[in-house]
Amino acid sequence: MREKAWIDHNREMVNKLARGRIGCVYMSDVDALGMDQFIRQFYGQLNKQVLIMDDRFNGGGFIDQIMLERLRRVLIGVSTNREREAMTIPQQLINGPNVCLINHYPASDGDISRISSANMAWAR
Repeated sequence: MREKAWIDHNREMVNKLARGRIGCVYMSDVDALGMDQFIRQFYGQLNKQVLIMDDRFNGGGFIDQIMLERLRRVLIGVSTNREREAMTIPQQLINGPNVCLINHYPASDGDISRISSANMAWAR
């Protein structure tokens, strides 16, 4: 309960201060709980211009590759459907800067995202 309240508070503050332009995703671990958190938070914020990936206190796990694959997607093009709505190619990406918040507590695969963020130049 406390962790969820902390996550919700942080996301609410980011949303308020950035006037809805910045998304924030926090994952407790890179295991089953973290995957559930990622799916709920990431896909609900695809309309944001910037993404903050909060990797502080990450307990580790084994799904880092799934998460990183989603975060490293690059916009190739834009298409429209029959209703003239814009659709990105590939779909399901945030086409803007990505930032990774870290501290010295991540374990196991939790530290992979810290290393990958530097290698993938998330803060572009």
